Amino acid sequence: MTDSTDHSVADSFDLVLGCDDRFSIGLGVMLYSVLKHLQPGMPARVFILDDGISPENRERIERIAAPRVADGCVWLKPQLPEGDHLKGKGKISKATYSRILIPHLLPADVKRAVFVDVDMLCCRDLGTLATMPLDGNALLAVQDYRYPTLRHTLPKQEVLDRLERDGDAPYFNGGFLVFDMESWRQDDLPDQVFKALHDVRDDTFFVNQDGLNIALQGKWKQLAPSYNVQENTLRRPEKLPDHPYTQQLIRDTSRLLSEPGVYHYTGHSKPWTDAVTGKLRGRWASFLAESDYFSTGELYAFRAGWASRVAKRVLSHGPAAVGKKLRRAG
Repeated sequence: MTDSTDHSVADSFDLVLGCDDRFSIGLGVMLYSVLKHLQPGMPARVFILDDGISPENRERIERIAAPRVADGCVWLKPQLPEGDHLKGKGKISKATYSRILIPHLLPADVKRAVFVDVDMLCCRDLGTLATMPLDGNALLAVQDYRYPTLRHTLPKQEVLDRLERDGDAPYFNGGFLVFDMESWRQDDLPDQVFKALHDVRDDTFFVNQDGLNIALQGKWKQLAPSYNVQENTLRRPEKLPDHPYTQQLIRDTSRLLSEPGVYHYTGHSKPWTDAVTGKLRGRWASFLAESDYFSTGELYAFRAGWASRVAKRVLSHGPAAVGKKLRRAG
């Protein structure tokens, strides 16, 4: 039953994206893919969590937004709290925590905000999320494919007991989030998330995602898996845990990869690097070409550089790997 006090129903689509300069090409393509699929009459605003995007790449992003976002993008500079519990690991920077601050950063008139990671690609209309019932919850999200419960990321029972959390409760992926802004502000959920991160600073591996799940347990509603298709995970079913949710995903793999959805290039390999080939990259590359992120000459140079890096990488694995990789790339 829909909550009669659901104040987050919005009359506009408010999108939030964020990254540093290394991922700005992903942000540009993701933005284009979202705006491309929105219904023509849906008003849209775009908020960028800017962690050092260069003026050149900002101009490219604004160029993509211009046909649909009348006032241009709103550029925000998040100021994270101090503390060693905000860890940057490997290729994951501290900027990943910025999404936690969304309720404090956006204007008061934003009722519902849709946050999407920049290593995703949208192939469906997201405008319906502006009015989708939240049923009294603070968040809409997709249950993680590889880590379907909190216990899969925090396996120590003593940690779960200390946190007073249910290890068997569903665990969501932090790449696609729909915020009920009033709930987050009234309950000061950002502070609760940062407190959770502090409490598990020596136990967590998944940075902000564990903190979000600890603070939001029992306060989020599941979206269909098609809103966050973790493609690389689906292609490695042998790595998925023996859990009813993941077993259903395996049975639904063909449908999830073929129907329009929101695709998430999880892991360190991204479609703008040389580590992703074949259909995984082809879908993203077609949107890059349409987006006008690059001029014609820049796009040609980008494609040539990518092909050269792929050739060097596959050659290092011997002649047998060359044919296999080139067939995948084709």
